[in-house]
Amino acid sequence: MLWLIYLGLTAVQTIALMICGMSLFDAICHTFATLATGGFSTRNASIGDPQFGPAIYIVITVFMLFAGVNFGLYYQLFRGKTSNVFRDPELRLYLAMLAIASIILSVNLINMPIHTTGGQYIGSASVGEAIQHGTFQAVSIQTTTGFVSADFNHWPFISQATLVTIMFFGGCAGSTGGGVKVIRVLIAFKVLLSSAERVFRPNAIRPVKIGKMAVDPDVRLDTVVYVLGIIVLSFVGGVLIMMFEDGRPKGDMLTCFTASVATLNNIGPGLHLVGATENFGDFSGLSKALMSLLMALGRIEVYAIFVLFVPRFWRTE
Repeated sequence: MLWLIYLGLTAVQTIALMICGMSLFDAICHTFATLATGGFSTRNASIGDPQFGPAIYIVITVFMLFAGVNFGLYYQLFRGKTSNVFRDPELRLYLAMLAIASIILSVNLINMPIHTTGGQYIGSASVGEAIQHGTFQAVSIQTTTGFVSADFNHWPFISQATLVTIMFFGGCAGSTGGGVKVIRVLIAFKVLLSSAERVFRPNAIRPVKIGKMAVDPDVRLDTVVYVLGIIVLSFVGGVLIMMFEDGRPKGDMLTCFTASVATLNNIGPGLHLVGATENFGDFSGLSKALMSLLMALGRIEVYAIFVLFVPRFWRTE
């Protein structure tokens, strides 16, 4: 059933992109890169190519959003359990995060200069242009697809900070997206609130719940450790890349740390010299090896690699 759902989404997006003016080849390639949150385009300017109009932006934005949703919810929808889908707490938080990030970026970009990846310079972005590029980049970065339409190195600090923040969130569990996953963010936040409540109500016994289900204490601990581990790995990766790139063109702090975050969370672009119009080609071999490891760690979610370095894993009980 999941394969059929995926195939159906692929067919619908391909047709929609062709209706919007893409060739069959471009439509198929961009659909594959969208639903798999892979982000590679057949065009050097990615979605900022001058031949791609607003309708293509809308279609790709919508299907990137679909790709970041738990595919199990589509199965529930297919079975007619619509109420279960819209009551899902992870889906609600996922949509809320995307909405907030899109609003922040869009508002921040109004009347600001925008450099598209296709070489177009918009001296003072209109409301429509700000919404188009702000929403597109918010969805692209949080779902870890990594498509780009504009050079966000030129965007205001608030916009850049928002993009870096949502790099960590990622899509829902059971989606094709990377990142920490929204469900872990939700559990970690509820654990934080529960711990804060115990400060002024030490005798209160209140389970941490997701929807109507209580979260097992072991799951709570694993989630908090995982989120903390991602943050620590991002920092350590950034420090090591800075060491490897010392004296080289891409050795500045912003480039190295966002390269670490972007690779660990499987985003693609970072900021500054690994931004929307840049690439990772000029890094040293050691940095590329480290970032390859970070990509693998982020994709298979850290623990599967970490256990290989635990001696007890190799012992016969």
